[in-house]
Parts: sequence; structure tokens; C-alpha cells
Amino acid sequence: MRRRVEVLRSGADDHLTEPVDAGELVERIRAVRRRRELLSAAPVTGQIRFGGLRVEVEARDVFFDGERVSLSARELDLLVSLARAGGRVCSRAQLLAEVWGVQGLAGSGRLDFYIGSLRAKLGRPGFIQTVRGVGYRLGVLGDL
Repeated sequence: MRRRVEVLRSGADDHLTEPVDAGELVERIRAVRRRRELLSAAPVTGQIRFGGLRVEVEARDVFFDGERVSLSARELDLLVSLARAGGRVCSRAQLLAEVWGVQGLAGSGRLDFYIGSLRAKLGRPGFIQTVRGVGYRLGVLGDL
């Protein structure tokens, strides 16, 4: 256990112990590829609409049910990531990678904080739905 901690502290992203399970190795490689694709995705421009939400990405303006909503830069980045998914579930790790640039679940407390803040500012807490054990998604009006 101590060796794994030392390896991770020295800058490694991951560590496998012997005997190595081939299936686990393949899935870890796939996970790294997914994270790399997310981080290298082109920035979103233009307008994103979902339900009552409209985000003017370049102007960094947000409107919900026709009302302008004032968000911090981080809140806006988080909302853009959720809106880009178009109702699909975004994992906690995915959101942390896209919005904060961290790998894994380090800092997931801050994600919870910002989700709570977004729910309060949008004024409709059910619009951002929690998918237990996975992450978050935007809900359509019929889901609320």
C-alpha cells in the first residue's frame, strides 16, 4: 500500500499491482483515452439550448425560462458541460476533468458545491438531476 502511495505522489496517474488482471488493464487504458478525448475536445462556441435553458457561450450569458441568470465563470463552465451532454449523464470524473482539469475524483466536494449553487441560481433544483453513483444530467421539463 505504501509503495502505491509513493508512486502516485511522484506523479504517476495510476498504478497496478501484480498479478495484473488483463481486463482491468484494458479498462484503465480505455478510461485514460476517454479522459484525453474530453480534455482535447474543441471549445464550445455559439448557443446551447436545452429545455428552458439558453447559453450564449461566447458572450457567456445564460437565460433560464427567459430570465437572465448571473453565474460565476466556473458555474458557467459546469453548466456548459452539462448542457453539451443534452440530457445524457455526465460522470463526476468527466465533469471534474472538463471544468477543473483534474483526473479522478479529487475535488468532488467542490463539484457538489457548484452543483448546489447552480440549482439555487436557476431556481428549479430538479433541472440538474443527480444520478446516484454516477454523476449529473440536465432534466427536461417533463422529468421535473
